[in-house]
Amino acid sequence: MKIVSIGEVLWDIIGDKEYLGGAALNFAAHAARLGHTVFFVSAVGRDERGWRVLKRMAELGLSTRYVREVPTHPTGLVTVELDPAGVPRFTIHHPAAYDAPELAEEDVAELLTPPPDWIYFGTLFQMSPQARQLTYRLIDSHCGARLMYDVNLRKDSGAGAAVRPPGK
Repeated sequence: MKIVSIGEVLWDIIGDKEYLGGAALNFAAHAARLGHTVFFVSAVGRDERGWRVLKRMAELGLSTRYVREVPTHPTGLVTVELDPAGVPRFTIHHPAAYDAPELAEEDVAELLTPPPDWIYFGTLFQMSPQARQLTYRLIDSHCGARLMYDVNLRKDSGAGAAVRPPGK
């Protein structure tokens, strides 16, 4: 299957360790490991963490073609604290590069030709009006793709996350 995964890429910081993540990137990596053709759409900062994202994506066999380097925002970062019972509390740092993704018209046309079977997008990415608008451009393309909306709610990350139905 051809899949377009659009969303956040970030580093989860737990103690003194960093883990590459973001629901959309995790989904893309697993789908690619299963043998699907996956195109990941996001943005990273022009920083050391952003360069590590691009390197790791290449190691995972994911194209970085549609991941923009943004000079104005750092690569996404989430601080994770575990309470005594091991329950995580997430602090999502904004603004982040994935809040400012961009695709030229020819990029959108290229992503949609041939049409994807699925377009995956998640909640956190919808926080930014720019990212949400890019999501709308893809889901409103009438390419016939099935849509997968990954509801991944986090405290203090709900404003603007609602997604309208396609075509509205």
